Amino acid sequence: MSSAKPPVAVIGAGIAGLAAADLLLREGVPVVVLEARSRIGGRIDTRYDFAASPIELGAEFVHGRHPGLVDYIREAGLHLDERPFEPLMVQDGKAISQPQSWEKVFEELANPDARDVPIGRRIGELLSSGEWSEAEARRLRRYVEGYMAADVDRVSALALSQETRASRELGDDGNASVREGYDALVRHLGRSLGNDDAKLMLGTAVTRIAWQQGSVVLDVEPAAGLVRACRAIVTVPLGFLQGSGEGAIVFEPAIPAVRTAARKLAMGNVVKLFLRFRMPLDEIAGIEKELSKRLVRARFLQTPAGHVPTWWRIGDEHKPILVGWAGGASADRLSGKSQQEMIDAGIDTLSHALALPHDDVASAVEAAAVVDWSADPWSRGAYSWIPAGALDAAPLLATPVGSTLFFAGEATDTSGYRGTVHGALDTGIRAARQVLDSF
Repeated sequence: MSSAKPPVAVIGAGIAGLAAADLLLREGVPVVVLEARSRIGGRIDTRYDFAASPIELGAEFVHGRHPGLVDYIREAGLHLDERPFEPLMVQDGKAISQPQSWEKVFEELANPDARDVPIGRRIGELLSSGEWSEAEARRLRRYVEGYMAADVDRVSALALSQETRASRELGDDGNASVREGYDALVRHLGRSLGNDDAKLMLGTAVTRIAWQQGSVVLDVEPAAGLVRACRAIVTVPLGFLQGSGEGAIVFEPAIPAVRTAARKLAMGNVVKLFLRFRMPLDEIAGIEKELSKRLVRARFLQTPAGHVPTWWRIGDEHKPILVGWAGGASADRLSGKSQQEMIDAGIDTLSHALALPHDDVASAVEAAAVVDWSADPWSRGAYSWIPAGALDAAPLLATPVGSTLFFAGEATDTSGYRGTVHGALDTGIRAARQVLDSF
């Protein structure tokens, strides 16, 4: 590096690490960014070779209108396409009416009087009191398990309330996607990496962080000598802070408070499935006529009786892509299966929902892809959630250690934006500002 200043090490080139590096570079602080993957982006992973339009293997939606994220998208010259959530439930070849609106579910999730107890306990109370029907309780359970990728018997009702109310403040009913692909934003944030004051080390996993105030020494694999810095921003996914499994980062001296806080939190799993069809969905032979008409208009499908309970349609209407989403318990049941087994499970879900033979649906599919985020060695899950009794964990992780170590990433979010791109973005900017204040 040309600068005489010692760099700040940024560990992880996901959206949090890239946002941190970008802000530091704008302030004239040199950085060295270390990323275990062979690419930047982390849990944002856009694929351009599956269809004419990009598909998002990881993060896909811009939830609401977070000003910081929207500003970066505009700065990059990118465009947002609106993705309104108007689900059509399909079962046994028919569109099922849903007299119970989603409003009751979201009102409970946003309950300002929520307690720090598992949401499952709260659901039991609502059922026992007669306030909720079994159908409404199932809907709330499915939402928490699927969308939040959380265990209803462990996740904090108070944490869910804080997150739901924070999302409402952003207008989270206005979901959108980046037309050019989320990776275009990643490339924009990483545009300065590789310059004199912004070294990028891909395929480089940090295994040990030796630190004292004002000095950091990193051991990396594959061995490339020691990396020295004056500060470090650690943005790795939760599992690498919990100290369990291969690749967990060792701190010397140890930081028990960080390890304890990380272990209080939990990581949710997501499996995403992509099926590209040969023809418009309503032209698949054998679909019931009324359902066929509604499929033309539907953008989101719910198939709660199947292995893959949620789908949305993207891409060319003549050769549409159905994106299948299984979160939480549904994803756990698919994890460990082969890719073909997971694809078959998705096709089987659609065949039962559309009341068509499995082979008829399979023959209409011309390409398929699947990603299991729990099997990803550098993520070990999709995004984090807060169990009851762990509300203090994220604030602890967000606290600098010795004015030298700083932590970012969606698991360190304290604003209710956990599990989102804008949440990760905010934490990266927060950590970079903490670094600047430490000089």
